[in-house]
Amino acid sequence: MVREGNWWTRESEGNIRERAGRIVGKAKGYSGWNLLIRIIGKILAFILFLIFVGLII
Repeated sequence: MVREGNWWTRESEGNIRERAGRIVGKAKGYSGWNLLIRIIGKILAFILFLIFVGLII
């Protein structure tokens, strides 16, 4: 029974690690896209700011 318990704990830990790895992988993917979107948003905001200042001047 001890061996079965060890097998179950190892299997559950493996599943938890796999799930955590997948979640971390998705988080990295989302964070990467968020960074791209933020950079694009900052560039667009900067361009709009320059146009706005240019129109005022």
